[in-house]
Amino acid sequence: MNKAFLFFLLLLCMPVTAGVYTWIGADGNRHYGDRPPEEPGAKAATVPESVYASPRVGWVNDVNRPPVPDEPQRAEDGYYKSLEILRPANDGSVRNANGDVQVVIFSDPPLRRSDLFTLYLDGEVVYENFSGDVRILNGVDRGTHTLQVAIFGSEENALITSASTSFHLHSPSRLINRRNVTPPSQ
Repeated sequence: MNKAFLFFLLLLCMPVTAGVYTWIGADGNRHYGDRPPEEPGAKAATVPESVYASPRVGWVNDVNRPPVPDEPQRAEDGYYKSLEILRPANDGSVRNANGDVQVVIFSDPPLRRSDLFTLYLDGEVVYENFSGDVRILNGVDRGTHTLQVAIFGSEENALITSASTSFHLHSPSRLINRRNVTPPSQ
């Protein structure tokens, strides 16, 4: 009886995975879903594991990268058709008391092995030379920020840069210590 119960518990603990599909809808927007649509053109999307890291620790100093341009750019070879930041949404709000911001990057076609992403927060390089599509920024100050991503190959200039994405981080004031607040006496 105990072995059967333990086996059942192990089955419950196993991870469940589902397919993720992406397609361009009739409205011209990219869509994601766990089932492909009935119209043709859906592709299986790969969902990478999340990468948690702190920009406070990972800030890059003395980077030889040129500053990110104001407008999206594409290299002459034209390998990459698009590069965009899917999350946080442009002009969207992020509510997190710790200043954690999940950044999801999409490139079409997917990143080549010889190329790497560089992520900019407020015009400064935060992460350089990474290949994952997801980054977690920890300890970002509350307020309005801009994000931009670029793909670099062996050349000094970016192969493609995304449009700038702004987001608003809302978090409670750190000046308020809610644990030490005593209720008013009656």
